[in-house]
Amino acid sequence: MVPRLLASFVLLLPHAAAQVATPTGPPLPRLMQLGTMPAAAPTLTLLADGSLLGGKGERLDPGQLAAAIAAGTTDLVLRADRGAPASAVLAVLEAARTRAVSTVYFAATLPNGAAGAFALALPAAEHPATTIDLRLHHERPVVPTSSVEPLLRRMQEGWQKGAKTPFVLGVQVADEATCEQMLQVLGAIAAAGVQHLVVTSGSGAEPEVTAATRAGLGALAGQAAPASDGALAMELGPVPRIRVQGAALPQPQPSVRATPFGCLERAQGTAVESQAGGAGGRYGGRMAGRISKGGHPAIAGAIVSGFVRLTSQQQSDGSFAAADGRGDMEATALWMLALLGDGRTLDAGPAAGVLQRGVGWILSQQRADGAFVDAAPGSIGHHALATYALVEAAGLSASGALLRGSAQAGLDWLFAQRQPDGGWNNGLQGVASDPMSTAKSIAAIASAEFFGFAVPMRPSELVGWFDDVVVTETAPTAAALFTRFFAGQDPKQVPAMTTMAGLVGTADPSDPWGAYWTTYALFQMGGRPWTDWQKRLDPAIVKTQIRDGDLEGFWEPAGGCSRLTTTALRLLTLEAYYRYSKLVR
Repeated sequence: MVPRLLASFVLLLPHAAAQVATPTGPPLPRLMQLGTMPAAAPTLTLLADGSLLGGKGERLDPGQLAAAIAAGTTDLVLRADRGAPASAVLAVLEAARTRAVSTVYFAATLPNGAAGAFALALPAAEHPATTIDLRLHHERPVVPTSSVEPLLRRMQEGWQKGAKTPFVLGVQVADEATCEQMLQVLGAIAAAGVQHLVVTSGSGAEPEVTAATRAGLGALAGQAAPASDGALAMELGPVPRIRVQGAALPQPQPSVRATPFGCLERAQGTAVESQAGGAGGRYGGRMAGRISKGGHPAIAGAIVSGFVRLTSQQQSDGSFAAADGRGDMEATALWMLALLGDGRTLDAGPAAGVLQRGVGWILSQQRADGAFVDAAPGSIGHHALATYALVEAAGLSASGALLRGSAQAGLDWLFAQRQPDGGWNNGLQGVASDPMSTAKSIAAIASAEFFGFAVPMRPSELVGWFDDVVVTETAPTAAALFTRFFAGQDPKQVPAMTTMAGLVGTADPSDPWGAYWTTYALFQMGGRPWTDWQKRLDPAIVKTQIRDGDLEGFWEPAGGCSRLTTTALRLLTLEAYYRYSKLVR
C-alpha cells in the first residue's frame, strides 16, 4: 500500500479473466461497523482477479461499469475479495461517484463473526485541496497498528492547534496494493480522527506537479480550493465509521515525498519560504555562510565537505546505519540536528529531502508510548537526541506543525523516565543518573520550551541536578556547563560556571562528544577560555578531516563512536560559531 497525492486520477481495470471465479473466504478483513448495511441497495461483486459481476451475477466489462449503476442510486454495496486489486476497487468508487452515489458499503466480517459493512462516503462536491500528502511504502510486509494510527493522530492534533482549515489527507494507492491493504490503511486513518481524504491511484513514480497541486498551499492560506482534478474525495468522519482490529497493518511507515521513506508532508505546491534563521532569539543566526564571512573559511569548507558526504550515506528508509546496517537512532538524530543547525529546514532547499527522509525515519520508529528506542545502554540519550531533532524540525520549519504531536509524545515519555534524584540515566533499570544522559535530556527540553511545547518542568528547575553530583571528567563537566547556559544561568551569578570553564579548557578535542560539549560551553562563556580553545579546534578537528579518497569529508571514528556519529558530531562542533547565539546576555 503506497499512499501519496497525485494531481490526476488515471485508472484501468485489469482484463477480465477467461473463467469467472467466486469470492473466497471472508470477503474483507475483520472491520468493526459503526452503522448498518442498507437493506435494499444494489450490489456489485469484485473478484480476486479484478473481474466485476453485476447484481445478477453477470460479468461486466470495464466500459459497462458506470452504466451498471442505476441512475438515482445513493447507496451501493460492493462485495470484494480481500485479494482484489485496489485499483479495481478505486475504479468502482470513481464510477459510483460519477453516478452521484453518496455512500459505498463494503461487505465485511465483524470481530464477532457477524456480517457487517465498511462504509465510505463520497462527497458530491469537488474535493478540497490536500493539507497533507501521505505515502505508505510497501517494502515491509507488516507494521504494528502502533505505527500509522498514533502517528496520524499526533499530526492531526498538532495541525489542529494552529490551522484554520480542515485537515485533508492525500493518499495514493499503489497499483500492486490489494483491497484488503487499502481498506486497512483507510481504517487506521479513520481511527486516527482524520475526517477527509483524497485518494488516487498510481504506480508510485514521482508525480508531475500540476496547477491543482500547486494551489494546495494557497488554499490553506484561505484562497479558493482548486478545481477538481479527477481524484476521488472520501469522508471518514466526523465520527470514525470503522475501526481496525488490533493486529497488524500490512503497510510500512509513512513518507515525506514520493520516494519510499518515512514521514509526512504538506502537499507539494507553492514554495514555502524557508524558516532558516527566522525563529529569532537563540536560533536567529543559523547560516553557514556567516562563518566564512567571519574569517573562518577553513571551517566553512569542512562543513560543506561533510554535508556532501552526508547525502551519500543516507539509507533508502531515511536512516543512517550502524555497523550492522540497521538504522542508527543516534547517528540519524545527530545528522538531522547538524542540518538544522546549518539553517536547513523541511520546507525547501537542497537538503530538504535528506531532512524529510531522516525525520520520517525517526517518526516511524516511535512506539505507541512515545518512545523512539527500546531499553538498552544509552537509550535515554538516543531518545533525547531524537526528540531534540523533532522539536527543532517542528520549530524551524513552516510545515513543522505536523511534527508537534509526535515531538510532544517524545517529550512526555522523556519526562516519565526522570529518575527520583532528578536526573536521567542511560536507560537501564536500576542504573544511577549520569551527566551525559541528563545533559542531552535537558537540551531537548530547553529547545522544546523555546518553541512552545508543554514541559512540566523548566530547564532552570531541572539543571539543579548538577549541583548535587560530583563530576571530575572534562567531557561531563563541559556537558553540565553548556546545560547551565541552556537553562539560562549566568556565570556572573553562578561563580561555579567560571571554575568549570577553566577545567574544561583542558579537554581532549579528539573525543567527539567531549569536543562537542566543550566547544558549545566555551563559545557561550566567551573571553579567554573561548579564544584559547579555538586555537585547538583547527589542528584537532578541521585539519583531521579526510580530504581525498573514498572517505573524503569523513572523520576517523574516535571515542567509541562510529564513523557516521563521529562525523556528525564534528560538524555540529564546528557549527558552534553560529548554531546558537549567546543564550545569556
